[in-house]
Amino acid sequence: MRLRMGLAGRPPSVLDFCLGHNADLYSPVLLAVIARLEAVAESASAREVDAVFPWAGTRPDMNVHLDALVTKPA
Repeated sequence: MRLRMGLAGRPPSVLDFCLGHNADLYSPVLLAVIARLEAVAESASAREVDAVFPWAGTRPDMNVHLDALVTKPA
């Protein structure tokens, strides 16, 4: 399972997570992503969207960023 986010017809520029085969991760990760995006304006740039995630400015890695993603932001 992959969770990807970007502009239609282009490679994902903000989110590209391989969630593997562990179905227990799918719902918590999707809900965490949605929770972080709720406050972001529909017209936000990719940089503004990226900034609400714990890997801002780097490539997301589930092995490194999963705990920070599913923890509610301060």
